Amino acid sequence: DFRWGTWGGWGFNDYDDVMAGVDHAIANYDIDTARMGVTGYSYGGYLTNWVITQTDRFAAAIAGASISNWVSDYAVADIPRTKESEFYGPPWEERGLEHLLRSSPIIHAKDVSTPTMFVHGEIDHRVPIEEAEQMYVALRKQKVPAKFVRYPESYHGGWTPWRTVHRTWVQLEWWEQWLGRRPASD
Repeated sequence: DFRWGTWGGWGFNDYDDVMAGVDHAIANYDIDTARMGVTGYSYGGYLTNWVITQTDRFAAAIAGASISNWVSDYAVADIPRTKESEFYGPPWEERGLEHLLRSSPIIHAKDVSTPTMFVHGEIDHRVPIEEAEQMYVALRKQKVPAKFVRYPESYHGGWTPWRTVHRTWVQLEWWEQWLGRRPASD
């Protein structure tokens, strides 16, 4: 059943769905596969972190408000009970720990080669900034190009108009740096 597809296994069925969509787009549209990027925010930020640990098909990534370590997130985010139900228990129980770890991108960070920018609000209680910092440090220690953009006084869904504009600009700059500009069509 689709609605239960990620329970106990975030990063598996959802990853397959995303990559099937990518493959469908490539098969049906004029896609420059050397210039593809992946991005997401919140759950999409988590999935972006997961995608870059599983494939090198993307030339660049931007992860916004992204979880990298479900074990540490369990204790510091504002919704721990969600993790208990979706990962079959808390981290101090073997079954919960097993599922939390296997779905944590940080565990698989050794496989990342995709240049990645992390964007995060400093007072995000839904996904604390430490989650993105962990993945950023893992990539930097492995010499993977990475950039971290922090926004003071910004929480999970609360961005001032000017911070939204700034975030858009830094993201566009990142895409241009790693994907280049698309030539103008005739």
